[in-house]
Amino acid sequence: QEVNMETFLNLNNEGVEHLLDGNYADAEKSLKAAFMQVGELHSKCTGLMEQQQNKKMEKNQKNTTTKHQNFKNLVLQTRRVPDSAPMSQGQNYMYRYAIVGFLDPNVEEETDMTSSDGLTAMVVFNIALCHHCNEKQYSRSTSSRWKVLRFYRLAFRALQSKPWQFHYTFKTMAIIGILNNMGVIHHKLRDFLESDSCFEKLQSLDVQDRLMLCFPDTRRGVFENLKSLVQIRPAPAA
Repeated sequence: QEVNMETFLNLNNEGVEHLLDGNYADAEKSLKAAFMQVGELHSKCTGLMEQQQNKKMEKNQKNTTTKHQNFKNLVLQTRRVPDSAPMSQGQNYMYRYAIVGFLDPNVEEETDMTSSDGLTAMVVFNIALCHHCNEKQYSRSTSSRWKVLRFYRLAFRALQSKPWQFHYTFKTMAIIGILNNMGVIHHKLRDFLESDSCFEKLQSLDVQDRLMLCFPDTRRGVFENLKSLVQIRPAPAA
């Protein structure tokens, strides 16, 4: 059975619309349903979703092969999730751009987003953002923050294993967003080594050039985080 790209995109986009409206429970439900359409990588999410949800995903995976429809007309866009409150002085920048996709018959572009890794990166990034933006849930406990980190890591791994060759701008923005948000969360958890590691990876990407592909608030916010959150360390002995 092929993954139905149209169904996947409808569910993903529906989840993002709920996320924009602040309906986090409905957003998570739609995004997880979109994830179930992909199938192959469900085992990497063990422990991230409820036991009942995992069973449904396992059943879905048995009925889904690695075969995908070869769409060449996938168009990606971003949607900024509104802040729940005005950004206060000293608050660290959080990347808030969810990803939606559409099939446009007028676009004849090659795309590798029909691969399981490409689709997984897209929807799991949105799931991570859903949990991260849900301030009430996110701030409840340390475990909630680790849960967000695990989703971001899964999305990052999927991006690395199957680059979005024909959606370079979106791949770049997603990687910058993931590393920035993970660095901020680790810093809040006082895990400064991991926070530094995330921002050092950002810097190793020639971030100044790549940030030109991003929105102005992202450029400003990431640079501010790089200046204020990276720990100053003594130079190594000669």
